[in-house]
Amino acid sequence: MKRIFKALNQKNPFIMGNVKSLRIISIMCYTISACYIAKIIFYNSFLTIIITMMFIIARLFCTILSEVFRQAVIVKEENDLTI
Repeated sequence: MKRIFKALNQKNPFIMGNVKSLRIISIMCYTISACYIAKIIFYNSFLTIIITMMFIIARLFCTILSEVFRQAVIVKEENDLTI
């Protein structure tokens, strides 16, 4: 998140570094949700289910956002090369 905010402060949000950061965040959300799913098997509680769903939704959001940023980087690079 720190890298993403730094790029936003520099007025340059559409860079491949942000795409990589969002993908890493997505993988981390997947790992955390997998751990909570394992916890549900051994000790099930309502809060655990809510947290698991929250991380699954966050993973989907970050995956979609990283793809949108990737497409934006491609379009930006094409526009930079156009005279």
